[in-house]
Amino acid sequence: MLNANLAKGFERVVVISCFDLSSPFTAPEPVKALNSALNGEIEQLRAQGSSVELITPDEEFLVLSEYGARMFDASRVPAAYGIAKAQARREIDRIRENWTS
Repeated sequence: MLNANLAKGFERVVVISCFDLSSPFTAPEPVKALNSALNGEIEQLRAQGSSVELITPDEEFLVLSEYGARMFDASRVPAAYGIAKAQARREIDRIRENWTS
């Protein structure tokens, strides 16, 4: 789902996930297992020396997408676009700092 492993060997990597990669205590076991595998891809990159920045959906997007359950609901695209643009504005300095340092 992330394909972060394809960035193996790159010095700087930005990983963008459409899903929250945390595993809350209340998450179902399949979600915890999947998140563990996806986070493993990121940790492998870091272990190999890559500087990795991770962008995951903010709470507003998670609520809009019903925590991923409505990811493919086309009627939510305009709102999702606005939320993503706002998040990009908030993230730009952090990503720029990593990319240029």
